[in-house]
Amino acid sequence: MLWGLLSVIRGAAYLVRTPATWPRAAVPVLVFFVLFVGGLALSIGLLRPGVLAWLGASTDAPLSDWRTLGSEALAWLATLAAGALGAIVALLLAPPLSAPALEGIVALRERSLNVPERGPSSFWQELLCGLRAQLFGGLVLGPLLLLTWLGGLVVPAAAPVLVPLSLLGTAFGVAWGLLDYPLTLRGVGARERLLFLRRHARVCLGFGAGFALVFWVPCLSLLLLPVGVIGATEVVWHLAALDPEAPPNLRGNSTASSAGSDDASTNRAEMS
Repeated sequence: MLWGLLSVIRGAAYLVRTPATWPRAAVPVLVFFVLFVGGLALSIGLLRPGVLAWLGASTDAPLSDWRTLGSEALAWLATLAAGALGAIVALLLAPPLSAPALEGIVALRERSLNVPERGPSSFWQELLCGLRAQLFGGLVLGPLLLLTWLGGLVVPAAAPVLVPLSLLGTAFGVAWGLLDYPLTLRGVGARERLLFLRRHARVCLGFGAGFALVFWVPCLSLLLLPVGVIGATEVVWHLAALDPEAPPNLRGNSTASSAGSDDASTNRAEMS
């Protein structure tokens, strides 16, 4: 479990010492910035005048009476609320829209691990990969966290059970979402993936817990997303080298196994 937890440090170290990853690692933050600024500009340029028109005020009217002041305040409140909503939407859309760049980081890390080359992926396949990783958190992890939170409010005595369950679900959800990048790009199906993760539950939960601790901070979730993708790639190939029942797409041939074993030995040496 500790090996998976330390993936945050190993992933960050690889990112820092590999300049080729830096342009791709900046893409999630840049995408968020473009979406957020674009949404804010639309709110100021369209929503504010629209609210003023609906209230019967003018954008050029002097702030000389309470009615005009009230209309202006409501218009700016609506604009700020729309901007906040736009920031949340941008935060949700940035990871899947950055999937092609993240796929490039996965390819670079796989190359450094000397694992077999995989076939090229189309731009839309890479976007779909990112969307799948994002949807799991929204469709499965989100309701689980909501239920545990509501359960704690309704039955406070159940908190000692619900809180660990929530933390466990969060760690699993983060691990599943990040590991989705290298696994989907290798064509590993959902059933094979679930069996693979179940056989290595401790490492995967440690990996998910390490990134869940930093992903709670919204800005850090985007900044460290490339680190998470790097860590996920390392975890997948480390476990594949040690697992004789690994999915065929991860076993490939003896070269893949030996490469994964060499990397696993290197990681053990680094930990010691």
